[in-house]
Amino acid sequence: APNEKQNLLRYSAEFEPINGERTRVRVVQDVELRRENAKELHTFAGWIGEKRISDEMQKGVGAMMRKFLQKAQAKLEAA
Repeated sequence: APNEKQNLLRYSAEFEPINGERTRVRVVQDVELRRENAKELHTFAGWIGEKRISDEMQKGVGAMMRKFLQKAQAKLEAA
């Protein structure tokens, strides 16, 4: 899609050893969706507002990351 060029997605991860047996993984994510007009993103985007859209996207991406990390942890512990 032509608008996909305007989307930005950045991730960074920090790995922190805990007690020599565990590792804490901190994941930071930034997502940007830029459009000239809110309607290009969604018909009701202007009415709903940037904060509400951002909050809901954060919930969704956060849930996907948690699921990914849970699966990765299970695979690592099974190995």
